[in-house]
Amino acid sequence: MGFLDNSGDIILDAVLTDKGRRLLAKGDGSFSITHFALADDEIDYSLYKSSNNPGLEDINIRKTPILEANTNATTAIKYRLMTLLNTEYVYLPVIRLSKSLSAQGGDFNNNGYFVVSVNKETSDQLVKDGQDKNPGVILGHTQNSAVNSLIVLDQGIETDMGDPNNLSQALTEASLHAHVEGKYVSWLYAPGGFPSKKISTSADGISKHILDNAFKKNLTPDDKSPTIKGPSGSRFSFTVMPSINLSGGSNFHFTQLGSTQVIGATTYLTLDTNIKLIGPKAGYQLTLPIRFIRKQ
Repeated sequence: MGFLDNSGDIILDAVLTDKGRRLLAKGDGSFSITHFALADDEIDYSLYKSSNNPGLEDINIRKTPILEANTNATTAIKYRLMTLLNTEYVYLPVIRLSKSLSAQGGDFNNNGYFVVSVNKETSDQLVKDGQDKNPGVILGHTQNSAVNSLIVLDQGIETDMGDPNNLSQALTEASLHAHVEGKYVSWLYAPGGFPSKKISTSADGISKHILDNAFKKNLTPDDKSPTIKGPSGSRFSFTVMPSINLSGGSNFHFTQLGSTQVIGATTYLTLDTNIKLIGPKAGYQLTLPIRFIRKQ
């Protein structure tokens, strides 16, 4: 992959995704271009200088090196551009972690991540040491234990604009897209025990899950979101289950790619990963760090 020539002419570099290329290669008529996407991943808008001469305010942006289009859908187009029919929006909604409502009151020791035990031995040790009541701890050895500790996300507009129940339906998320490392995360579960819908897995092992109605609640003024001050949209709640690669009998992934951590008086093997959540309507992205632990 190289850089596009941005010395003067406007260049449109369009490529098929890997899926599109596979369909084209079939030669059976299944290939049809139905969608395209635009993004501004490389652009740093802080380079815009209103003090420059008229017409040159964005000269530094226009000189920004732009990479050639990438066919890998999991790494290309991180920040998609979106189209809104209503041109009078002043603010766009965000998605925020509701710490006070999540897993015993927030992330682990205010370090920004959640701790998930991968087997019963690990969960039992956390309970024995009294660490299972700490904020951000999820007992992930069974589905029933995991759903007792939820991660709660609220969607809405942070600015105080009056009625907290007045977010436009055009901006209210009906679902979230969750991107996880499939070799470490098996499923995300809703409060009622319903699993997420896994719709695809990329060549590099990133699985895409859909968090739909089972995970969602429409916020009302009575819900009093601790993180959203203005118009509120949806609340999504879920928990995390480890894959058999982590919960099984082998420590391989922990010893090859992880580290160790002392919690209470016990040393645990640790392995870090991330869950990237995307609101398909408003396009907001949130990344949640997850630390899987296993009793050493």
